[in-house]
Amino acid sequence: MIVEDYVPPSTIKQAFATAGLMRYVVTLQAHAPLPTLGELITSGRRLLVFAEVKGGSPAWYMPAFSFIQDTPLGATRPDQLSCKRYRGEEHSPLPLINDWIPPFPPSPTLNAAIGRAGFLRGRIERCLAERSFKGAIVAVDFYQRTSVVEVAHELNTIGGL
Repeated sequence: MIVEDYVPPSTIKQAFATAGLMRYVVTLQAHAPLPTLGELITSGRRLLVFAEVKGGSPAWYMPAFSFIQDTPLGATRPDQLSCKRYRGEEHSPLPLINDWIPPFPPSPTLNAAIGRAGFLRGRIERCLAERSFKGAIVAVDFYQRTSVVEVAHELNTIGGL
């Protein structure tokens, strides 16, 4: 989860406590190997919480781009979606593929088109190959109009990637 910084950390902490989520949050260690999804699930601590810019207090509210490197924002057409690194350091271990077209208000039609299984799977596979990653976080708009859940399930099963 990535939270925009206009919400104060104390408010985030209180909201997580009120919602009973504190038992699930995990703190990643900078420059240490990342746990696998399976390890997170087994530990019972499987909720990663990032602040878009600052973070760090509390410790589980981590600065996103110390751990994440994302793809560029601002595409207005599917052919403008890129796999290049936009934010985050070159050594940041978690790739985030931004697969959404952001005019405001967002276009359900454009975002549904880039969220179709073939397009989305192809883009994820291309970005992972280009950037030498084995997995990624994928951000979409209008998830219910896309195949993101289906594609994630396929790519997360044996024989996927």
